[in-house]
Amino acid sequence: MNFIMLDLTDDNWWQSKAPNKIPAEFISHSIHEFDIFLKISFFHLFFSALESSFRIIVRTLDPKACNEGKDNFKRIYTWLLDRLKLQKWVNLLDLLRCIRNTIHNNGMYFPHNDKNETIEYNGITYSFIVGSEIGFAWHQLLDFMRSIEEMLLEIIESPEVVSFAQIDDPFA
Repeated sequence: MNFIMLDLTDDNWWQSKAPNKIPAEFISHSIHEFDIFLKISFFHLFFSALESSFRIIVRTLDPKACNEGKDNFKRIYTWLLDRLKLQKWVNLLDLLRCIRNTIHNNGMYFPHNDKNETIEYNGITYSFIVGSEIGFAWHQLLDFMRSIEEMLLEIIESPEVVSFAQIDDPFA
């Protein structure tokens, strides 16, 4: 974000990179595309770490559960949250899952079951319509981070998870 704010929005920075004047339309388009790249990368890498961690916790709690932790992510987090009695977080994870699946389709929602999905979270209804872009702004993803932090703390501090002296990450 600093690169965008300090360099990409500075016309002098752009003009120092090429022998001929770079058109303003090209600069504007490039800034927009780089901003999207950052947001998608942030979300995708974060989501991958979240999913991987949930699978590790599931396998630790019950090595046979959820097809040895290899089921689809919805089954993983539903099982884990049921086990820890933290079902209040299911809608948040449903929302994140749908966003991730939309990113996998270049911003369009195309679920395996070919059905629209509506998820209510924190008093807001989010609609995922087959063949459509998500209908909310990217900045809302950062708003979810506070809730995600709270959810993660509740999971790792739950009595059942805390009862393990150590949970090994097989990829570390």
